[in-house]
Amino acid sequence: MTIIPICPKCGTPAIPVSPEVVLHFAKTPPIPDKRLSACVSATCPVAYFSKVQTIGKNELHQALWYKDGRQEVPICYCSQLTRGEIHAAVQNGATTIDEIQNMTRKNRTGHCQRENPLGGCCREAFLLEIGNAKK
Repeated sequence: MTIIPICPKCGTPAIPVSPEVVLHFAKTPPIPDKRLSACVSATCPVAYFSKVQTIGKNELHQALWYKDGRQEVPICYCSQLTRGEIHAAVQNGATTIDEIQNMTRKNRTGHCQRENPLGGCCREAFLLEIGNAKK
C-alpha cells in the first residue's frame, strides 16, 4: 500500500522529495527527516513539510515554478531558464525544448534530482509552459 503525503496546511496531496532537494532550496537546513514532501498547491504558503516541520515558500532561496507565476521564475532550474525566456523564445519562433535551449543558450541539464524543486526532470513543466506561451 502506498501512502500519499497530505499537506498539513491545505490538505492537498503532496509529492515526496529527497532531503537533498529541500537542503538545496531552504534558507535554513530542515530538521533531519527522510520523509519530506512538497506541497504543490499554488495557493498554499507551505513549500515542504515532514511530520515535525513545515517550510514556507518565503523560507526558500528561490521561487517555485508551481507556486509563483512571475516571468522571472525558472522552469528549468539546472540552467535557470525562466518562464519569461521560454515565452520570448516561442514568440521568436522556437517550438521545442531544444530550440528554446539553443536560442537562450541555456542548456545545462542533468542536475534535476537536486536542483528541481520536485526532485525530478522539468520536461513536463517545460512543455506545459511552451503550450502556455503559444496561447
